[in-house]
Amino acid sequence: MALDTPNKNRTIAIAVVASIVVLAIAIFFFNRSTSVSGSFATGQAFYSDDDGATWFTDSADKLTPFDHDGKQAVRAYIYQCGSGKKFVGRLERYTAEQKKFLQDTQTAISQGKPPPRPTAPSGPSVGWGSEVKKPGDSQWIPANDFTRAASILNPKCPDGHPATLINP
Repeated sequence: MALDTPNKNRTIAIAVVASIVVLAIAIFFFNRSTSVSGSFATGQAFYSDDDGATWFTDSADKLTPFDHDGKQAVRAYIYQCGSGKKFVGRLERYTAEQKKFLQDTQTAISQGKPPPRPTAPSGPSVGWGSEVKKPGDSQWIPANDFTRAASILNPKCPDGHPATLINP
């Protein structure tokens, strides 16, 4: 009887860790879709397939980049200064590794299997595996590189005030 105890404890530990990973992923998606873009309420998000020159709405659960009419579409965050013209303040996409991890996680959960283990040293966290840039810039910046990404993540109006994020 005592020999079964380590196996039972191991099974319980695996179940607890798997539950924590699923919870962390759920919190990541919930926070991302509510506090960052506000698209949780509408189920829609803005995207652009032409480096922010134009944008369109689609389901907020898209993993970017994705194919849109033969072009790569990425998340577009739309801002406005006062009552002025709306503009794309930043573009966002997942790295290939993060996108694959999220796709594998969605597949595992839909099949009732435990999700894959995260490959980042501290697991999935806000900004891990996503990249941002201003429209027209050639270089994508890791979103969690706060020194370089701060001005991209917080666009300003010409008067220096923060621009207002517009939701679909």
